[in-house]
Amino acid sequence: MRLIGLAALCLASCTAAPVADPPPSPASSIGEVSAEVNSWGVTLREWTVEGDGAVKHVSGLKVGVDPNGTMLETRRLRLTPEQLGEVRTAIASLKAALSEPEGCNEKRTDGPYGTFTWVQNGTRQAVRFSANCVAGRDSRVASAIFHADRIVDDAAKATEAVERHTYREQR
Repeated sequence: MRLIGLAALCLASCTAAPVADPPPSPASSIGEVSAEVNSWGVTLREWTVEGDGAVKHVSGLKVGVDPNGTMLETRRLRLTPEQLGEVRTAIASLKAALSEPEGCNEKRTDGPYGTFTWVQNGTRQAVRFSANCVAGRDSRVASAIFHADRIVDDAAKATEAVERHTYREQR
């Protein structure tokens, strides 16, 4: 009888303990992400990515062209899990650059600029950026933002517009 009890005790101790799910990665706690990219006072494109990868992307205005009568295009799509992961990786690079002291070692003029916003753990964070800095911390900030922008913009441009209207109609 003792042998059976000892055997049962040994078997019980050999069973695997339940494994807890790993904590969510910091990147997975990112919700909505959005950007507005401007040049010379003109909004070249603006987009929003929801936490599930759903995208609304509006573009069409061009620098040096009268916006009245310009056709704006709205595209709706869903990023692939890989694309969404790349956007989140770009945000991690952005946050790393933002932790450095602000600074630009070399500037140019007339580069695109705008605002990049993301929600993480329910907190909205916004960063103004400019591509005028080509060396230093501010350049790394812009580079991370433009990496995310390129992913979303390329995916959107590969999708048919679902809505077209003139700039005048939008105002």
